Amino acid sequence: MSVIVFPKRDPLGGMSREELIKKIRFLIQDQTIKAYLFGSVARNTQNAYSDVDLILIADTKTPFLSRPESFPELLSLPVELNLFVYNQEEWEKIREQSQYTGFWKSVFSEMIQIF
Repeated sequence: MSVIVFPKRDPLGGMSREELIKKIRFLIQDQTIKAYLFGSVARNTQNAYSDVDLILIADTKTPFLSRPESFPELLSLPVELNLFVYNQEEWEKIREQSQYTGFWKSVFSEMIQIF
């Protein structure tokens, strides 16, 4: 029988949750209106297989799929990062239309504002 062994990794990149949040705040302060963590890091239940789920609200007209590239410092953090960047108008529409269904219901129930 074969066994696959995955190396144990720290989902917070060697930082405490509070240190990671502080680092994120510092890196986004000049480009972001609001920031929210959601998922296991927001719930403080992260494990070796967790990633960091982050929503940023920014003043942007960049195409949606290209927006994370505007935050190279965030993308270079030693964590697996799922970064979603919305402008204020998009975020308001999501909040109005989606908070009671599926994915967004989960996000809104557990997200924490960090900026």
